Amino acid sequence: MPPRDPQHSPPTSMPSSDSQRPPPIAPLTPRRRTLLNELCKQHGDLVQGFLDRRRDVADESKRDLAQRVLMILCLHVERTGKLPEKVGGFLKEVVRKEVANHKNGWRPQIDDGAAVSEQRSTEEDPEGTAELHEHQ
Repeated sequence: MPPRDPQHSPPTSMPSSDSQRPPPIAPLTPRRRTLLNELCKQHGDLVQGFLDRRRDVADESKRDLAQRVLMILCLHVERTGKLPEKVGGFLKEVVRKEVANHKNGWRPQIDDGAAVSEQRSTEEDPEGTAELHEHQ
């Protein structure tokens, strides 16, 4: 397998506290940081592989999503005391859910009074098409 592009390489540790990234899911205690760094080394490539297969996520977001996924794995290990039985399936599902949450965060709000039950127009210019039909 060829070496990965450094821009797309999996995280090897969590960012330092002075990072410009969003805050982590849970406070990063020294014990948690140690566990998380170990999980990054063991499973970072797998998580990054799942994200690299996704064509619906910007490259800039993949590193942040990988860190969130690994933090969720870390919290699971802390809570249960062990890795999930099928760690690959667990990580794949967490990636799917985190990508969905990430995309929903960027979805524009629906305006008050908008007819959300109406279907989108398949026409290239819905306003122009409606105006044309009004004049006929």
